Amino acid sequence: MPEQKQPHPAAFFQLILGNSTEQAGVFRKCSGASFEIEIAEHKAVAPNGRAFTRKVPVSQKFGDVTLERGIDENQAIWQWIAQVKDKGADGARVNGQIKLIDITGSTIATYAFTEAFPKSYKPVDFDAGSNNIAVESLTLVVESFERVS
Repeated sequence: MPEQKQPHPAAFFQLILGNSTEQAGVFRKCSGASFEIEIAEHKAVAPNGRAFTRKVPVSQKFGDVTLERGIDENQAIWQWIAQVKDKGADGARVNGQIKLIDITGSTIATYAFTEAFPKSYKPVDFDAGSNNIAVESLTLVVESFERVS
């Protein structure tokens, strides 16, 4: 029996937008990514006359993806948010990837998303007297989200 690999601890997540190979941001936390099939119940009668309920898939739904990071000098996120403000959400939709990176810098897993745009952005709390890390949060609306590697 082949030896099973131990799971790698995640060090960070890279956000890649569009066809670029450059990262738009490095994030410490990624949450909310989910997939759900909405179900409708259809009542039917079997050939033997018994009534039953068949559950039928109706539509697919993907959760909003929230990314959090310590603030840095990278302006790619701000440029994307500016596109939403200037062109509207439809003019700023992009496909992209979120890569889970381990402590050696190797990619553990890659998730692809389609037709995403920024839904909300929360900047750091402006408190110069705090010793906390300055964390910003970005929430993306996505049309689809899947693991590709």
